[in-house]
Amino acid sequence: MRIAVASPDRDAWSQTFVRAHVEGLPGVAWHLHGGAPPTLARRPGADGDEPLDGRRRISTWRRRDPIADFLRDERIDVLLAEFGPTGVAVAEACAAAGVPLVVHFHGYDAYRADALAHAGPRYPALFALAAAVVVVSTPMREQLRALGAPPERLHLLPYGVAPETFVATPLPAAPPEFLAAGRFCEKKAPHLTLLAFREVLREVPEARLRLVGDGPLREACEILVQALDLRGSVTFAGVASHAGMPALFAASRAFVQHSIATPSGDHEGLPVAILEAQMCGRPVVSTRHAGIPEAIVEQETGLLVDEGDIAAMADAMVRLAREPELASRMGAEAAARARRRFALGPSLERLAALLASCAGRRTSA
Repeated sequence: MRIAVASPDRDAWSQTFVRAHVEGLPGVAWHLHGGAPPTLARRPGADGDEPLDGRRRISTWRRRDPIADFLRDERIDVLLAEFGPTGVAVAEACAAAGVPLVVHFHGYDAYRADALAHAGPRYPALFALAAAVVVVSTPMREQLRALGAPPERLHLLPYGVAPETFVATPLPAAPPEFLAAGRFCEKKAPHLTLLAFREVLREVPEARLRLVGDGPLREACEILVQALDLRGSVTFAGVASHAGMPALFAASRAFVQHSIATPSGDHEGLPVAILEAQMCGRPVVSTRHAGIPEAIVEQETGLLVDEGDIAAMADAMVRLAREPELASRMGAEAAARARRRFALGPSLERLAALLASCAGRRTSA
């Protein structure tokens, strides 16, 4: 089976799930990227890209659609489109080439107002053409059903995390350090985490918060830290490599993320960092939002609060700061459950099996 994966970006640091698919799925022959529709192609492990338009062809097909030509020339059996708008952008090419299309939704593409205004009107046609539509949480599955996806084509396949990379370690000694990692964007609400942490310091002055990542809200959060006089207790660590994340988890008492539904309608899918934290044996303090309650068992592997409830988030963090034995017990249960339910190998196997079943339904064009 020869698979092509299409995504808007090749090296988006926050999209670890795309990298996992490109590098981990058996049979990936090409990664198409550079926009929606994609304009570039790269073989996994190669150093350079090839332009899709103008690439020298071995076929005699007319170049009315360079993506369709590429899929024919490379004898692609199935195309995995990462994000709904990417699926919309490549759907006609897949139909022209007779290549089954599997569309993987991740979050904003199912909810955010601008995404739905731009690509949403073409979602019904996409759902009718796609061989399968992948979602990562039950709320996302219900959202796509509401948008017109046939229930029989929807497949719930949560993300996976490599247990050999994200290894559970004992919790470090005090002072307690909390870790937040991800894009500084509205739906992850790092500013609400900071407001909660200010309340934590009133009860646990020795507590620390490390923020990892970058994004449009980072500068505003740095200003907020200065305004709240938190500079001695909060660290902005910048973007960390995937390989560097396990050490950051190992240095922390717990992972925190105050995900919310934004005024624009944006939602999380299933935050990978929450799965990584649990695989590393760290309890998570987060919100009852999107797929997060499916990843965290309340009072067993972490503590959940309502969206926007800063006081409750602060109370949960204080509890873990003051009770290291509780944090350790929750972390151990989190690691055991993550290995059972969110290991990368089985996750990729399930997705590969779905792609193989769709490739078997290849059509002629």
